[in-house]
Amino acid sequence: MTPSDFNAVIRIHERVLPTATARMGILSFFYKTMISNPFLHIALVATENKRIVGAITATRDAHQTQTFLSRPSLLFPVLSAVMTRRITIRELIDRLLTERAILALAHPYQTILTLIVDIPWQRNGIGKKLVSALPMRGTLYVDTETSNAKAQSFYERLGFRFIKTIRSSIVAVKTLNTAPKRKILG
Repeated sequence: MTPSDFNAVIRIHERVLPTATARMGILSFFYKTMISNPFLHIALVATENKRIVGAITATRDAHQTQTFLSRPSLLFPVLSAVMTRRITIRELIDRLLTERAILALAHPYQTILTLIVDIPWQRNGIGKKLVSALPMRGTLYVDTETSNAKAQSFYERLGFRFIKTIRSSIVAVKTLNTAPKRKILG
């Protein structure tokens, strides 16, 4: 993902995944953060005929990512979203408490942060390809809303196992290959 991809990715994100982050108007900041440190974050896009049709973001350590996303510069957009009723205080507190509880599961906490595929391209294997393209090894987590049966079914098909429900989120885990098989010479 590059800065020139942001507008297309944000439009898809707002359409497909209208999360509190999207409704707070901080997606641009979020995606800038995702490409700012390629050793910590991964941000990939999927294209079809040179058009962005999906994206995935992940972090190798959500504890470090959380400090990025807790910057004081986000206070005004968050308060503005509450004042204009794009999000409720209850939603905001619920998400903060959920994230705190999720981060207590492991350290480092390697996780998929967002996975979006534009509606016309869903169910064509793009999400699976994006997850498979993640250059990560070890334990990978993902959380989704308990009401999002579509996402839960998708992650189950990819081999994720649901381990815990925390407030309005459900957490799944998958162990990725820890090492490629070595060819034995001889």
